Order: sequence, then C-alpha cells, then structure tokens
Amino acid sequence: MAENTSRALQDVPGSSPGENEFPFGYPTSICEDVPGQKYLCSNCNNILKKALQTLCGHRYCSACLAWIVRNNKNAICQKCKEEDPDTLSEESLLAEERAFGDAAINKEISELKVHCVTLGCSWSGIMKDFEEHQSLCDYALIPCHTGCGHVVMRRKLAEHLENGCANNVTLCQQCQRSLPGTEHQVRTLLLPTGALGCYPR
Repeated sequence: MAENTSRALQDVPGSSPGENEFPFGYPTSICEDVPGQKYLCSNCNNILKKALQTLCGHRYCSACLAWIVRNNKNAICQKCKEEDPDTLSEESLLAEERAFGDAAINKEISELKVHCVTLGCSWSGIMKDFEEHQSLCDYALIPCHTGCGHVVMRRKLAEHLENGCANNVTLCQQCQRSLPGTEHQVRTLLLPTGALGCYPR
C-alpha cells in the first residue's frame, strides 16, 4: 500500500512554472549542498514543502500527507514500518488532524542555499525565494497561453506570439482575413487601406 502511494506520487506529472511547481516537495537537485535527512519528506523523499510532523515524529510535506490520507484508509507511517514494523502503535496512524506544522524545520528549509536547474539560468539564492524565481525565470519552458500547443522559453514568448503562434490572429476588418497580430497592427495603424493587398470587401 505505501509502495503504491510512493509510486503514485512519483508519477505525478510536472506542472508548468508558476502553477504550483512542486506540490509534493522540492527536488534535492536544487540544493547547493546535500540536504540532511531531517529536511526530507518521509513519503516523496524530496525536500519538505510546508512540513508537517506526525505524532510518531516523522515529517511529511502537507500535500503528501493529505494525498496519503485521502487515498488510503487507516494509513500507517511508512517510516515507522521501515524502522520497526513490530512496534507499530496508534501514533503511527496518519491523519491530517493528528499532525502539526513544523515551524522550526520550515524556517531552516527556507534558508537552504538553492539554485535554478533550468538550462541556461544562473540564478541562485535561498529556498524562500525559489518559487518566486520559478514563476519569473526567463529560461523556464511554459505553454503558450493561447492554447496553440507550443511550449516556449518564457523569454521567447513575445517573439512566438508575434511570429509563430497559430492562435494569435486577428480578423482584418477591411479584407476579413485572419492575420498574425503584428501584421494586423501594421495594417491598421501604419498603412492606409489598400496597402499590402488589403482591400475592403
């Protein structure tokens, strides 16, 4: 059961930057130094995100604990099972109301030195600034918001919208043709009717 939980969490598809990047914990690869075991989630084994400590003393990301409890009846702490399955007690039962926010460990995690792992980006800082950076990183791949299906670097989105986005079109009021956004602007703002072969119908 716990193995299925762990496997299912590993299979969660990555989201786009700016859309709750790491709901089940931060990857250890963003840390400058190897993070200590106390900073790792007992379920996803990533760096804890919004750490909760259970009655048995183990720590979970808040999203991991919620997922486990929602998908497993009478969920048992995986770490307790691994450490000593013969001494499982009621404290090993997982429930969100039986866990508390671990302010001390969350503060320590917020000060960990991290860096962006997106190819081309040289940003480094501390964990508390990491998600803000991810939502702004010029090198992050993001889906075009028009729904055209393209994924582009954030810093190249404007160029894509101007030159390559099939969905970024405007209907020309003169000739009733669908035109790329920039061509439509040129026709309507800079050129008289009839220029570039645009004739009223």
